[in-house]
Amino acid sequence: MEKVEPSAEAGMRALKVAKGWLKGAKDSSILGYKGLAVVASFTSMLHAARALLLRDGVKEKADRDMIEYLKRRYPELREHAASLDQYGRLTLAIQRDPDASIGRSEVKGAMNSAAELIKLVEKLLLK
Repeated sequence: MEKVEPSAEAGMRALKVAKGWLKGAKDSSILGYKGLAVVASFTSMLHAARALLLRDGVKEKADRDMIEYLKRRYPELREHAASLDQYGRLTLAIQRDPDASIGRSEVKGAMNSAAELIKLVEKLLLK
C-alpha cells in the first residue's frame, strides 16, 4: 500500500461511484442479468471500501490489500470485508465461466452486502 494525500472529497466521490454501481446492480437484476448484478455489486463494494482508503490517505495496489486494510483499520467492517472477499471470488468465477449458475439468493445477498457497506462507509466518512 502506498501513502497518498488524505482526501475526504475523494472519499465522497468514490462513495458516489459505489452508489452508481449499486444502482447498476439493481437494474441488471431486474432485467434478469444475475451475473452482471453480482459483478456490479462487487464493484460497488470495492468503490465503497476505496472511499475509506482515500479519506485515510492510502492507495491500494490490489483488492486483497484493501480487504486486509479494512479488517485491520476498521474492525466494525470485518464482516463486510469478508463479504467483499467472498463476492470477489464469485465475480472471478462468473468472469471465467459465463455459464456459471448464479442463484437469486446470491444476487440478493451481493446487493444487500453492497448496500450495507455503502451505508456504513457513509457514516464513517461523515464522522
